[in-house]
Amino acid sequence: MLDVRYLTRVPVAMLRHDLYVAEADRPWDEIPVMFQGFLIRTDEELQVLRAYCSFVYVEEARSRDGVFATLQQDLRADGAGDNQSPGQQDIAAAIGRQRHPDKNRLRERLASAADSRTAAGAFLSSAWDDARLGRTVNSRQARAVVEDLVSQVSGNTSASLWLTNLARKDDYSTAHSINVCVLALAFGMEQGLRGRRLENLGLGALLHDIGKVDQPGERLTRTGSLNRAEWQAMQRHPDDGAEKVAATGNIPGEVLDIIRMHHERIDGTGYPRGLRGGEIPETVRLVGLVNRYDSLTSDRPYRQGRPADDVLQDLYNDSAATYGAELVQAFIHCIGIFPIGSLVELDNGALGVVVGSSPENRLKPTVLLVRTPDGDYYQKRLLVNLAADPEPTGPSSQHIRRVVNPARYDIDVAGIVAFEFGVDF
Repeated sequence: MLDVRYLTRVPVAMLRHDLYVAEADRPWDEIPVMFQGFLIRTDEELQVLRAYCSFVYVEEARSRDGVFATLQQDLRADGAGDNQSPGQQDIAAAIGRQRHPDKNRLRERLASAADSRTAAGAFLSSAWDDARLGRTVNSRQARAVVEDLVSQVSGNTSASLWLTNLARKDDYSTAHSINVCVLALAFGMEQGLRGRRLENLGLGALLHDIGKVDQPGERLTRTGSLNRAEWQAMQRHPDDGAEKVAATGNIPGEVLDIIRMHHERIDGTGYPRGLRGGEIPETVRLVGLVNRYDSLTSDRPYRQGRPADDVLQDLYNDSAATYGAELVQAFIHCIGIFPIGSLVELDNGALGVVVGSSPENRLKPTVLLVRTPDGDYYQKRLLVNLAADPEPTGPSSQHIRRVVNPARYDIDVAGIVAFEFGVDF
């Protein structure tokens, strides 16, 4: 697995001769270059990268002396961030170092992410209809949707994750599948997946629940418990889904493994086969983990979604039996101690929604203030970067006291995000 800690994400407009390009934002076989990783030597190579890519990953150790140092200075001046992990640069760029960041910058990023999500939703609705009628899923269109999501999540991660918190006005199954895909892509990038392997991860995540089209709608939305026969039928959906997707032809085995095995658990208590330990590939466990996380944090017909920090604690406690302690810890690190969309209480008693944070300031994210220390709702909601210097006068919050449950305070986080940033779908 590629170690991304030693790579720097660079917009193609800032590339120059004598930089070593180790990875691109798309598979190498889609770029007309001779080598999978090369030192930029000619103007033609620069033109090709700028024509086919939005950004690439540059390796310092294999770049020419002095050139990389100059690049880093330019990146800092441009606000593109230092050597951050893939998918985190957009947070620094949108938030910057100001105490009260410009809300419009985040609004633009959310609008872009929403467009990709809308396209994915339209495809999934069509794919589920096709599967329900016995037609094959359009694998080419599916991969195009995933490629778009990869590009969006790569350079716009915080906005993409924000949208997983919006109210589900469309079918839950569609929204959940997109959420799982976005979470899996963000986590997969953090784990070093690139190119075709990352796309396969996203494709499996996007289609992981398609086997549920054979389940009666009433069974999927029921508020009560399933009886034994119904539960046994429900446990067949991973196999049903893998069979439907395999029928499209040309689908990699790791995609089918994700669909078929995403409910398996390390201790053998999962389904449909009760696989154990090493029988479950890491990419399958990754999708299973984010699937569980989104399921537990989302409102369902039979229960209310739980706060992200509670869910993360439970996932950690059960990790040895379910997805593996190392993988769960990596996921917690990926989405942060205060996940995007969490409602938090500040040290002055005010309430705010977490927008994002820079990697070096995970304990001091930027929040959107929604309730005053006195319990009143803000007439004008401000973004506050807790990592920035406080105001010189008056009470100023600097720390998060705790994560709280929005339901307890009758705060509709999804509605606030949709209204405040003009995103509604």
